[in-house]
Amino acid sequence: MWRRALRGVVRPALALAGLGVVGSALADTPLSSTPTYKFQGRIDYVTTGATFRTKRNSATAADSCAVGTTATSQAVSGVPAGATIRRALLYWAASATRTGDTDTVPGPVVNDATVNFDGQSVSAMTLFTDSTPIPSVAAPTTYNSFFSDVADVTAYIAGLVTPNKTYSMTGLTIQSTNVGTASATTPARSSGHCTYATVLGGWGLYIIYDDPTTTYKNLVMYEGFERSQNTNISRTMTGLRVPTTFSARTSILAWEGDETLNVNTTTNVAEALSFGAGQTPSAITNIFNVGGAGSGARQGIFNSTISTGLSSGTTATASGRDDAYGVDFDTFDVTAKTSTGATSATINIIGSQDLFYLSSVPILITSGVADLSLTKAVSNATPVIGSTVTYRLTLSNAGPDPVSSAVVPPENVVVSDALPAGLSFVSASASSGTYDAPSGQWSVPEPVANSSVTLDITATVTGTGTITNVTEVTSSPQPDSDSTPGNGVTTEDDYASVPLTVVQPLTVSKAFSPATVPAGGVSALTITITNPSSFAAGTLSVTDDLAGTMGLSRPLPLRLTANSCGGTVTTGTTPATLTVGSPANESSDGILKLTGGNVAAGGSCALTVQVTVPDASATTRTNTIPAANVTATISGQAVTAAANATGTLSSTTSSAGAAFTCDARFYQLRQDPLTLLSNLYVLDRRNLAAGGAAQWASGFGPG
Repeated sequence: MWRRALRGVVRPALALAGLGVVGSALADTPLSSTPTYKFQGRIDYVTTGATFRTKRNSATAADSCAVGTTATSQAVSGVPAGATIRRALLYWAASATRTGDTDTVPGPVVNDATVNFDGQSVSAMTLFTDSTPIPSVAAPTTYNSFFSDVADVTAYIAGLVTPNKTYSMTGLTIQSTNVGTASATTPARSSGHCTYATVLGGWGLYIIYDDPTTTYKNLVMYEGFERSQNTNISRTMTGLRVPTTFSARTSILAWEGDETLNVNTTTNVAEALSFGAGQTPSAITNIFNVGGAGSGARQGIFNSTISTGLSSGTTATASGRDDAYGVDFDTFDVTAKTSTGATSATINIIGSQDLFYLSSVPILITSGVADLSLTKAVSNATPVIGSTVTYRLTLSNAGPDPVSSAVVPPENVVVSDALPAGLSFVSASASSGTYDAPSGQWSVPEPVANSSVTLDITATVTGTGTITNVTEVTSSPQPDSDSTPGNGVTTEDDYASVPLTVVQPLTVSKAFSPATVPAGGVSALTITITNPSSFAAGTLSVTDDLAGTMGLSRPLPLRLTANSCGGTVTTGTTPATLTVGSPANESSDGILKLTGGNVAAGGSCALTVQVTVPDASATTRTNTIPAANVTATISGQAVTAAANATGTLSSTTSSAGAAFTCDARFYQLRQDPLTLLSNLYVLDRRNLAAGGAAQWASGFGPG
């Protein structure tokens, strides 16, 4: 009924839990302008509440002070079968006493933050308090104090067989008597709840539920503990985004409002409540809240009623009760007072002599529907390890509505694209929004309907095998008509993945056999090329400068004995083709070349060539094929060997230059043109003196 305000009564340290403030005791707190809670999906909500007061305010002073020990609600009946409870929020409020008063400064309000709700002990997560000087700030003679608390009772409600039932609260401490004696010199030493008809004790419950059969909706709740008495209040609540087709509903939970004193004593204007989103606010009423200056049940607006209105107007159908003394909890259809495209809602209150507190205001609006989809492409699906690739993500919205929530502050669509192992981030470029490489999140501000935005991510390929990069819409402020953000379902159109198959360099090895030969001897050199990729290698080319790397004299006899790589093997400044099994070629440059070869995916090939060591010195020679001298094309890309290939060949000292003793034998050194092996043939003439014949020893004799 009465009062003015004292702020800053109790302010303990703040802690956060969810979207509420935990453990806080706040002074008269204006209704929040941004949402305290936000919900989205196929949701809806129901309300109920009750009062501890047992009588209306009347000419009999004791009536306004009468309270009971239990406050029981009417039965909830609106939660459909098959629904699941998303959140249940319990609010309660009461007139209070204080501790630590001085003569002129009220002490902290005693807040009963733990109550018994339906047999369950419930503790508040958010606490509000306020003390008001009476009759005025300038000349108080007493102070009346109040508190209001909020608790999360989701677990209890969700555990019920059905939430459609009556609920009761007990154990609430209510200051229902006067304390001390009013005095202009010691006003803070007293309170006069009974005298000034401001006894309060009651509760209200929101049950927010998911229902797979209902439409997509967005719900926001604004919270506070804002006092009104003979004052006008206008509160603009931001964060709405109303789609093209919608319905809208709001509720007002207020404390201490009574059905009397419905006129402002200064302006003589009756109390009123109006609402507008995207349009000038206009009155919201129903048959339980008809407005006007009259006194009595259902008169005025803040008038001790709990109701749910199905439409708007003083004759609008509603269900509820008009005996919730000191508790005012009404729900109104505000579709006609909401406009497409609205980004905020305004509630205007014309206050009266009646004292009341605004506690919470939810707004429920049917969501617009977006149709988000993702596509993903990569610049090269078979990159060579060490090269870079660029992914292009395209986020599209087929509408019909923009991607922004109907009633929450503008939030971004978040797309997750965390690079997997085997890819190293280089850079990113987005046509809209920003990409955070460490988290892999692309935050996109509200892509409008029937449009697309892109993100390019460039990365270096560091891994091998198949690397799959996954992209998914992980959150959206508006429902998607055919997919659910962040659920990991690969068949939905908000999920995309692109595999890479990495092309690896060729590996080359070489070996001489035997590894040691005498001067003038022959060793077989085998060169092996391995393709570790899962694609065949074509146009294989190998160049081996045998004479140059080993320091061998030219011309250098070379003979090809095996080749599983295909292609053409040549040697010489004027290229001569070597074929398997053909006689040796006196190579003018000592360079062996393979062109046009092939290596199967995951396979190997080899070529073998016989090399004659014409030099007489004893030494170890190293033959090296640089990595760049081994090239091929794999999946349309040029690759080289991963590393140089080397082989060593040792030769022993020749007997050339040793003393020669003529012993009537002729010696002939000849080279086999097929094997390139040199043989020493002996014509023994020592038996001629005895009348014998000369004989060739071992071999085929002179040609």
